Amino acid sequence: RKYVVRETLKRSQEVSNQCGANYCIVSYDLEISKIAKEIQCTEQPEFENVFIPFGQFHTESNIFSSLGKLIEGSSRPYILSEAKDS
Repeated sequence: RKYVVRETLKRSQEVSNQCGANYCIVSYDLEISKIAKEIQCTEQPEFENVFIPFGQFHTESNIFSSLGKLIEGSSRPYILSEAKDS
């Protein structure tokens, strides 16, 4: 597990560098966030430009789930799937 988390941190830094950003934010669930924070602390200063928020992944998941339920009950998916080019 630790190897995979470390690899995601490194790849996030690479993407951040390619975009010209100085910092990056990486969201994990709480359990993986703990592992990522441990790696960040033990391997300083390698990952000092990575921000790891605790628990944000679950918050984002709940927001997207709520939005999905709103859209599902609105008949918009039906309208979009049944729309034809005129």
